[in-house]
Amino acid sequence: MRPNSRLLRGIRVQMPTVPKPVYQPPSLLSITANELPNNTFEQENQYHITKSSIGSWPVYKKIQNTKITTEIKRIKGNVMLFADELSRVLFNNNVPKKHVRVNSLTGEVNIKGDRTKEIRKILSTMANPE
Repeated sequence: MRPNSRLLRGIRVQMPTVPKPVYQPPSLLSITANELPNNTFEQENQYHITKSSIGSWPVYKKIQNTKITTEIKRIKGNVMLFADELSRVLFNNNVPKKHVRVNSLTGEVNIKGDRTKEIRKILSTMANPE
């Protein structure tokens, strides 16, 4: 007797599916600020300024109509502390509040007048203390 292969052609056997484990993130209420990554700048009231790809400081002279300001960008961490320390060094504690503007959301500090050379010199000495 010849085996009937036509009967077996229509049968399809499904492979058993293995359930994938679902990742459950912890609730936000169970996480403390110390457990978060990259939070040392805010805890220790520090700041960091990154240089550009060619190795220069992000200090720019900005001219709008007749108004000239110096703009410092890419400040990470405590921007207010950086602005206070920089204004103390630049103005010797005689800083009018209207001369320094801080945008902590974008990490920028604007100073009235052209002070790009002075600020670049200060940043270079702060980065390489000798």
